Amino acid sequence: MSLTGRVIAKIRADQAECIMVVPLWPTQNWWSALIELLTDRPRVFKVVQGTLTIPNTNKVHNLQNKLKLLACRLSGNHLETERFQKRLPMSLWQPGRIQQSLSTLFTSESGLFSVVNNRLIQFSQL
Repeated sequence: MSLTGRVIAKIRADQAECIMVVPLWPTQNWWSALIELLTDRPRVFKVVQGTLTIPNTNKVHNLQNKLKLLACRLSGNHLETERFQKRLPMSLWQPGRIQQSLSTLFTSESGLFSVVNNRLIQFSQL
């Protein structure tokens, strides 16, 4: 999972399109970049027994029982991401509050929605 930020940067640099499965970790330094590249609502799913194993071993990842994953459709083409963002509702951020300077203004504690460029992105649960 330490490669996530580099993969996101490569998608942006190559203007690539992909479906990427990432941990639901809004506190990670790559989270804002991931949200900016979305072209569809992310799908949230729980990790089931045996989903996360360490390659070439029978060891199960130590966060298997605590982790949720996101399946994200991403594009490095800004026209695709803008098209998606224009379809999103305006965020529920209360008027009059001071907005942060980051493009991702807020992620719920449950991690089931986020805001990018004043647009609300609701995650779908599988």
